[in-house]
Amino acid sequence: MAINGNRLKAAIEKAAPHMVGLVNGYYLRRTMGDPASSSMREVAANILPMVPSDRPVLDICCGSGAWLCELADRGYTDVHGIDIDRDGQVEVCRSVLAEMGLRAAVRKGDIWEPGDIGGPWGMITVFDALYDLTTPDPDRIGRMLRTLADRLEVGGFLAFDWYANEAEIKESRSYQSIGELEGLAPPELVPVLQFARVRGGRNISLHVFRKDRT
Repeated sequence: MAINGNRLKAAIEKAAPHMVGLVNGYYLRRTMGDPASSSMREVAANILPMVPSDRPVLDICCGSGAWLCELADRGYTDVHGIDIDRDGQVEVCRSVLAEMGLRAAVRKGDIWEPGDIGGPWGMITVFDALYDLTTPDPDRIGRMLRTLADRLEVGGFLAFDWYANEAEIKESRSYQSIGELEGLAPPELVPVLQFARVRGGRNISLHVFRKDRT
């Protein structure tokens, strides 16, 4: 069952009343009940059934903790999140989890400079964060995928989405197909799911890979 969006909103507002304006905008988008969270819903429906609840899972750029709450509420027992910590998001995320009565470990970190992200992980997710892919740097993206692949268990999943607006696509400043990103992934990452939709003039594309060998 998905986390109730109103319940999550109430928890965020109670945990961080100084961020009410953000809660009603960017951060609240990361709830299972909002159309912008279509990537989360796809992963919840199609990937989570293949990830046992005792496997360690990591959400990078975890924001206010919507996906962490979802995982913990579904019975995952080893849930972790990292965030770049703009506006004190790490502490907000911890407070939201406490308000929801759920448990996850949260610390500061950056998707582009992840350092030691621990692991190996049964699943790594990066939702609503990779806007830098709209001006792609193949080497940078390849290094990111290499780092994340190294920290996955064999059989583990990597899921991430990215955004591009129509102007960027027309000017060829954004990846236009799953094939372009697949070509940057290490060979042990096998694509298992792709999902794309257009919303408000923006392309939202989800990519899920499974690590099939070391």
